[in-house]
Amino acid sequence: MRRHGGEAGLIPPTLKDVSQLAGVSQSTVSRVLSGADTIVPIAPETRDRVMRAAETLRYRPHPLARGLRGAGTALLGLIVRDIADPFFTAMLKGIAQEARRRGYNVVLGDARSSAEEAQALTQILEVRHCEAILLVGDVADEPRLLADLTGTHMTLVGLCQGTRAPGLLTVNADGARGARLALDHLYALGHRRIALIDAGWIGDAAPRRA
Repeated sequence: MRRHGGEAGLIPPTLKDVSQLAGVSQSTVSRVLSGADTIVPIAPETRDRVMRAAETLRYRPHPLARGLRGAGTALLGLIVRDIADPFFTAMLKGIAQEARRRGYNVVLGDARSSAEEAQALTQILEVRHCEAILLVGDVADEPRLLADLTGTHMTLVGLCQGTRAPGLLTVNADGARGARLALDHLYALGHRRIALIDAGWIGDAAPRRA
């Protein structure tokens, strides 16, 4: 007898199990759970029966199977230049929250400022069929890493890249405007002797602020 559930050692339920419990065909279960349009409408009571069966068995569609059907895996890959940086930590929290709100799960990898480790992560994320990769942190000084990432089939977006790399879609903060607003605020408070302390940020973000 098959035992289903989310506990370790139990056999995960299949589409066939859901269809047997609901008393409908597997194709009906697939259409109900995927939300796909149907030529012949599915009765509300049938939909309810399928959803109750899936909930009872704790059935979860396999993400890779969804991807093969063209529905997407709902997985986003994140490669972070320095996960210990508090700035990036706060950014990752916001990315994860927004991803969940839009129905995506996040696969996180820490590059630890090493191109070799980040390249290995790229292969892992690609094998997991992530729909896109977000590269968080400047890689202007890592041409090998950038070449490896842009060579994948996945959509790649760089966040806080500093120097805009050719062929890479990037989203950057407006550092120059931020610095101007900070200076205006300090000037309004009466400060006139203002100094800039640069922490040695890689890329062109610091020069823009200066």
